[in-house]
Amino acid sequence: MTGNHPEKSKGGRTSGSFAIKALTLFLVIVGGLVTGAFVTDKLGLTDLLLTRPVSAENFRNESLIKVDERCPDFDVIIADDDRRPLAQVLRGRETLIAFLSNGCDPCHRFLDYLKRDDPENKLNVIGLSLDPEALYNSTNIPLYEVDGETLTQLDVFAFPTIVKIDAEGRVVYVSSGFSSRTGRQILGSL
Repeated sequence: MTGNHPEKSKGGRTSGSFAIKALTLFLVIVGGLVTGAFVTDKLGLTDLLLTRPVSAENFRNESLIKVDERCPDFDVIIADDDRRPLAQVLRGRETLIAFLSNGCDPCHRFLDYLKRDDPENKLNVIGLSLDPEALYNSTNIPLYEVDGETLTQLDVFAFPTIVKIDAEGRVVYVSSGFSSRTGRQILGSL
């Protein structure tokens, strides 16, 4: 061809332009992922991104629910505004409390895990949610309502937040999020 027109391939595109655009897009995506991983690591945010149990030493949340301390007592709504203190619901038994949310995939995985690995409900587990009736419960663990003000006071913003309380009411385990590894640790600790 003559003139200022670049050579066209059979598809009508300028030869090589598609490959250059694809390579550029690939490099931008990889660069963003690498930069994001570097920044989260340097800012210490990796614990927030990974689902793992939180020990007393690295529990960053300023929640009132702290390992090795008494669980704060708060009211749960049993039915139709029948409020009872958590201590009355627990009745001095070792209990696993799960703060759950509707539409929370890890919450549903937690419930499915309990159904599969504790089908006879040997664990004393209760679920607390803003809207327990809307939460699909694949197990027959009791679900109680807790109001938003209580969640705010406790600084429970990650779901599920799983708390193990011993018979004396002391917190022995706290975890935010859920994975099968968390499930094995929970079942192994009870």
